Amino acid sequence: MTALTSPSFDALQLLFQSSADCIKLLNLRGQLIIMNLGGTAAMELESPDQLAGKNWIEFWVPGERSSALQAIEAARAGGVGRSFGFLPTAKGTPKWWDSIVTPVRNPDGQIEQILVVSRDVSERHKSDQQRRDLANDLQAALRRTNALLRATSEIVWQSDSQRNDVNVQGWTEFTGRGLFQIGRTVWLDAIHPHDRHRVDVSSRDAWAAGVEYYSKYRLRHRTGEYRWVEDRAVPLCGTDGEIIEWIGVITDMHAKVTSDQALRESEERLRLAVAASRVGIWDVDLLTNERRWSVELKAMLGLHKDVKESEALLFQLVHHADRGIVEEAHRATFLQTTGFPSIIFRIHRADTGEERWIQSRGRAVVDQTGKPIRRNGTFQDITDQKRMEVRLWQAANEDSLTKLPNRYRFNIDLETAIAHAETHEQRLALFIVDLDRFKEVNDTLGHDVGDQVLRSVASRLLCLKRDNMTVARLGGDEFAVLLTNAGSAAELETEAANLIRALIKPISISSGALNCVSSLGVAIYPDHDIDGRELLKNADLALYSAKRAGRAQFAFFDRSMKCALLSRIDVLKRTREAVSRGDIVPFYQPKVAISGDKICGFEALLRIREGSSLISPAAFLEAFHDPELSVQMGQQMLGAVLQDMRSWHESGVQFGNVALNVSATEFFHIDIAETWLARLRAAGLPTSMLQLEVTESVFLDGSSDVVGPALSVLSQAGIEVAFDDFGTGFASLTHLRKFPVRWLKIDRSFVSDLGSDNDANAIVSAVISLAHGIGLRVIAEGVETSLQASILTGMGCDGMQGYLAARPMPASDVPNFVKTWRGLTREGISMRCGE
Repeated sequence: MTALTSPSFDALQLLFQSSADCIKLLNLRGQLIIMNLGGTAAMELESPDQLAGKNWIEFWVPGERSSALQAIEAARAGGVGRSFGFLPTAKGTPKWWDSIVTPVRNPDGQIEQILVVSRDVSERHKSDQQRRDLANDLQAALRRTNALLRATSEIVWQSDSQRNDVNVQGWTEFTGRGLFQIGRTVWLDAIHPHDRHRVDVSSRDAWAAGVEYYSKYRLRHRTGEYRWVEDRAVPLCGTDGEIIEWIGVITDMHAKVTSDQALRESEERLRLAVAASRVGIWDVDLLTNERRWSVELKAMLGLHKDVKESEALLFQLVHHADRGIVEEAHRATFLQTTGFPSIIFRIHRADTGEERWIQSRGRAVVDQTGKPIRRNGTFQDITDQKRMEVRLWQAANEDSLTKLPNRYRFNIDLETAIAHAETHEQRLALFIVDLDRFKEVNDTLGHDVGDQVLRSVASRLLCLKRDNMTVARLGGDEFAVLLTNAGSAAELETEAANLIRALIKPISISSGALNCVSSLGVAIYPDHDIDGRELLKNADLALYSAKRAGRAQFAFFDRSMKCALLSRIDVLKRTREAVSRGDIVPFYQPKVAISGDKICGFEALLRIREGSSLISPAAFLEAFHDPELSVQMGQQMLGAVLQDMRSWHESGVQFGNVALNVSATEFFHIDIAETWLARLRAAGLPTSMLQLEVTESVFLDGSSDVVGPALSVLSQAGIEVAFDDFGTGFASLTHLRKFPVRWLKIDRSFVSDLGSDNDANAIVSAVISLAHGIGLRVIAEGVETSLQASILTGMGCDGMQGYLAARPMPASDVPNFVKTWRGLTREGISMRCGE
C-alpha cells in the first residue's frame, strides 16, 4: 500500500502565511518569535518582526491580561489554553480576539514553545452562540495546523482516543515488514534497544496526560540498519476539549540528526548577521521595468510596506550630492554579470528625513543568450559603520577637549606642509605655545577650570586662524600654530607678539577672572631644519628659552640652544643621581648683629656632594626649574637641617635659628605649613628655631593666593619669615604689607657697591628706613669689608651676613664656631678663642 503523502515544507509555509488568522509562535517566557503575514495584516503592523521579542501578555489591555496569562500557564503545564479578550491593533483599531494556546514539544518531550492561533471576532463577539461557533472553527483550524506542521515524514498513523483502532500508512515502505494492524509491542520491538525504554516511558506519559508527544529514536529500517527518526503524536480534541483521536507522524531524519546542531548554529549565525547588517533586497525586471523591494528595504528607506516601488521614488530619497553615483550604478555598474559590485550613498528617510548611509550591491541576471533580463541586489544600512569611522578618525586625529587637531594629525599636516614648501620654495613658521604655570591652575582651582582655560585658549587661537595657518593641541597645555608661506623675521615677530597678546587677556571663570600668561617658541623651515621632527624639537628649545627669560615672551631658535639643552640634561641627570644618593647637604653661614658681637642665627645653603667635591647652586640652577627635583631637594634639605639643629640643640649649642629658602614650586606641590610644622614636632624642636626665607619670585604670576595662607600659618606658629634678595626682582612694597614678613634681606648686589657708589648708598639707606618704618628688621647680605659694615652700622642696619663674619661651613663646624665666637675686631676681622 502506498504511504500517505506528507505535506512539503513549502505547503506548510504557504498554509501558515496565507491563513487569515493571527498565528504566533512564542517562547516559554511568552515572547513573540514569529507571526504569520495574516496576523501582521490583522494587527495592522508594518512588519512581522515589529513585535518580535515582546511578551504576548503585554499585548493586551490591562483588564484582559489575566485571561491571556491563564491560557499561557495552561500551555506551559502541557494543556490547551484559551483566551478571549480585547486588543486594539497597532493603529488603534479596536478588535476582539479569540485565541487558542497550545504547547509545542521538543524531541525529549519537553515543552519548548507555545503556539497561539487568534481570530478576529470583533463583529461577532456579542453573540455567545457565534463565539461558540468561532471556537469550533478555531479548534478545527488548530487541529489542521498542528497536524500539518507535524505531518512531514514517511509514516503516518491514526488511532481513536483509546489507541485501540490504529491505522498505519508507510510502515511497510520503511521497515520492510508487511502491513497489518500494528500494535504497541510491534512498534517497540522495531525501536533500537538502547532507545526503547526511554521512548516507551515518554510516550506512555504523554498519552496518559493527553498532551502532544515528541521523540527522537532509532528505528530498524528495511535495510537492517537503525535509522534516526522523529516521532510526533498529536491529540485532536472536540469542542468540549476531550480527545477524540490521535494522529502520529514518523519521519526519517537519519542524515539530518548528525548535522542538526551545526545547522542550527549556522542558521543562528545567519539570522544574527542579517539582522545586524540591516539588509534589504531589491529586484528590477529589465524587460518590464517592474521593481520589487523587500519589506526590510522599504523600512530602511522609511517607506510604508505597501508603497509602490519606482526609480523616481528612490532618487527622490537619495542625497542630491550622491544621485550621480546611483544613476551610474543603474546605468552600468549593476549590469555586470560577475562579482557583486557595490556603491555607497546617502539617503534621507521618507518618514523622518534622517540622513542614512546605504551600501548597495547588485549585478545582472542574463537569459540563455547572455542578454541581461533582471538586475537584483541588496541595500545595507551602514550608518553605524560610517559614524564609527568618523569617531575613530576623530579619536585618532582630533583632541577630544578642544576639537583641535591632535599631535598625530599635526605631525601629518606638518610633513605635508614641508613637502609643499619644498616644492614651491616657501618658508614655514612653527610656533609652540605653552601656558605658564598651568599645572598650578589645575592643582589649585581644579581640572574643570583647567579644561575651561584650555578650551578658551583654543578658541582664541582659532579666532586668529587664517587660510595659511594650522592650529593644533599637542597635549597638556601645549599648542602649535603652523604658518605656511611665512614672511620675514620682522613679520614673524609681529605674529608671535599678536599670539601672546591674544592669550594674555583674562579668562572668565566661575569665581572671577584668571590671568593666562603664555610663552612661545618659534622655529622656521628651512632656516632651522628641514625635518618636521627636528623642527618641533627646535621650537620646543626656543620655548624653553622664552620661559627662562621671564615668561610671557617669545624666542626664536638658534643653534646655541641645543648646547644649552645638552648642558641642562647633564645637570638634571647629575642632580637626580645626587638626590637618590642623599648627597644634598646644607652648609651654614652665620648671621650676626651689626655690632658684630652676637650671632643671630645661620642660613642653610644647599650644596651637592659629588665624590670629594662640593658644588654650589650656581652650577645646577637648571635643577631648581624642574618641579620634581626642586621639591625633592627642598625636602632633603629640610630633613638634613632639622637633624643638624636637633643635634646642636641636644648639645646645648646656642645657634639661634636657621633660615631655609623655599622655592615657589614647593608651595604648589606640597603643603609647606603642614609639612614644616609636622617635621618640627617629630624632631622635638621649637618653631622659633626655624626661619623661612622666600624670594620675590614666589609672589609673582598669581602665586600669592597659595603662598600667603601658608606663610600666615607658619608665622602664627612662631616661624619667622624673611624676604630674601630684596630689590632684585619685581615684587612691590604691597607684598611687605600683605604678608607676615619679619625680616628683609638686602641683596649683595647693592651691598658690594657701598662706599664706592652714591646711588647704592642711597638705595640701601632708603630700604633700611622703609623697612624700619613698617616694622621690619634688616639684614645685609654679602658684607665682606669693614667699610661696608661701618656704613651699614651708620644706616641703622640690624644685622649682616657675609665673608666678613665667616664663609659657609659644614654642620660639624657650627658648634665650635659658636663656642669660640668673640665678635669682630675694629678692623672687621672675626675673633674666636685661640686666634
